[in-house]
Amino acid sequence: MTDYRAPLQDMLFLLRDVAPLGDIARLPGCEEMTLDLAKAILEEAGKFATGVLSPLNAIGDREGARWNDGEVRTASGWREAYAQFIAGGWNALSCDPAHGGQGLPRLVSALVEEMWNGANVAFALCPMLPRGAIEALEIGGSPAQQGTYLSRMVSGEWTGTMNLTEPQAGSASRWQLPPAWPEDLRHLRRTRPDGQHRPPGAGPHPRRAGGRERHLAVRRAQAPGQ
Repeated sequence: MTDYRAPLQDMLFLLRDVAPLGDIARLPGCEEMTLDLAKAILEEAGKFATGVLSPLNAIGDREGARWNDGEVRTASGWREAYAQFIAGGWNALSCDPAHGGQGLPRLVSALVEEMWNGANVAFALCPMLPRGAIEALEIGGSPAQQGTYLSRMVSGEWTGTMNLTEPQAGSASRWQLPPAWPEDLRHLRRTRPDGQHRPPGAGPHPRRAGGRERHLAVRRAQAPGQ
């Protein structure tokens, strides 16, 4: 199996000549980002991708995940690699500093994430899914939800999942059959002052070892009067 080597020069070319990082640095919250800082981040990410993530491919193929005494055991080195990943702050690069993130521009963090996918796509799927849930909570979560989940997900203590609730729909929410009905309309037959919805229908949710994942489901809301 070929060892991964990050295309650092190509990435720096993009930041310098194609999508100039200097333009991004003029945006609010990005003032401290420089090409030298981005280069240092990419170099360290490349070392982690090459030295830690890439060798796990062959180990994962040989050993695989195992079910033993009610627990899922990952292949040798994978648990330790994730511990290094979150200890290094890689999970939090572009997340809001208010929740423990580093606030880097997505232009830079996207290149780092490309390294994870290039070095070991199986490993990269783990931080990829909570990243989407984090963005959704940052944009649309209530203060209570943000306070409960964001710091733990940004740190990597908790993860997120992909909820494959509608096999015929995939990511196309327009094809979801069961809508999210207000509780007072269908299930409890009484008014819910908090406006919560209960989603009916099929809903298999994947789980990660340890039970620290958080499920974020998307449903079509039923329009009032229907």
